[in-house]
Amino acid sequence: AHDFNNMLTGIMGNAALARHDVGQSGQTYLDKVSRISERAAELCQHLLMYSGGGQIEKKPLLLSDLVDDVVAMVTTTMRDQIELKLIVAKDLPLIEVDVRQFQQIVLNLLTNARDAITGSGSITIELGVKAIQGSCAWVNDAKIPDGEYVFIRVTDTGCGMDEATQAKVFEPFFTTKVTGRGLGMSAILGIVQTHDGAISMKSIAGQGTSICVVTPVAYGAVLEEKQTPALTTMGEASGMILLIDDEPSILELAQFVLEEAGFEVVTAEDGEQGIQQFEAHKDKLVAVLCDMVMPKLGGAEVANYIYQAAPNLPILLSSGYDRDTLSHVNQQAITAIIQKPYLPDDLVEEILKVLH
Repeated sequence: AHDFNNMLTGIMGNAALARHDVGQSGQTYLDKVSRISERAAELCQHLLMYSGGGQIEKKPLLLSDLVDDVVAMVTTTMRDQIELKLIVAKDLPLIEVDVRQFQQIVLNLLTNARDAITGSGSITIELGVKAIQGSCAWVNDAKIPDGEYVFIRVTDTGCGMDEATQAKVFEPFFTTKVTGRGLGMSAILGIVQTHDGAISMKSIAGQGTSICVVTPVAYGAVLEEKQTPALTTMGEASGMILLIDDEPSILELAQFVLEEAGFEVVTAEDGEQGIQQFEAHKDKLVAVLCDMVMPKLGGAEVANYIYQAAPNLPILLSSGYDRDTLSHVNQQAITAIIQKPYLPDDLVEEILKVLH
């Protein structure tokens, strides 16, 4: 996952930078590169989550907005013989979830429903609110508190499943598809459980399948205002940044982005070299950006060394994991976590955030 995230950081970052230099005809291809890379990043997060190390960033969300986006994307892959129906309750309350992970839930449910239909058929997506009291037939005998939950139910008229298949659907690496990889439904179950929700499933062989996901209503939550990212900080920053990463493509990309923003950048290819560069330039440094997993000396050790020598110097750790899963790191030494893969705007924004 670490190596995969490194490669994706280089791909996504360079694609974002290229947008500023190519004409309109090239934008289409770069958009495709970005979308595919984002899907790959989501897959990587699912692998990390399945192994207990994924990052979750919960935000207030109107589920109908997310579903509209995913439906628009999936519609292009639907055969003409498949009818797609969307039923949304009025005044749907907000939920608080990781947007990317819930996108993957909806996407997986819809693609599974699509693949279950041979010939003509229909897929119905229902969104609403239900009050849950007492025990229900949840997958894995999940126990959730009584209360109000937003639900999404996806029902198809496809091939359905017999009892033996239903018993294995949420097992890791089980798949009924020739080209499947078997992490889809087990990843969905992990995401739902992490969000204090539950899943129910009904299926009849030859008639179809209905899967319902419930998530707690986020009382008092308020939608965040959408902001359009832009490289507005280019050329406005100053100071020296120490950049430590064992991946050459990331060193090159991050150095270019930070220098374009106005910083002076010194680099190191591993932890030991990073400490040497720190000692040589510590009087001029305004921040350190350090990779977590490196040969010779890891990011945790480097961060701790620098913190002991310069406790007021901001240290940003770049990693595929979040702060909660980095239990072995001296939390006082870390000012912020930048999750890989990151985009150029994200990198500059995080650096400026810890400097002000």
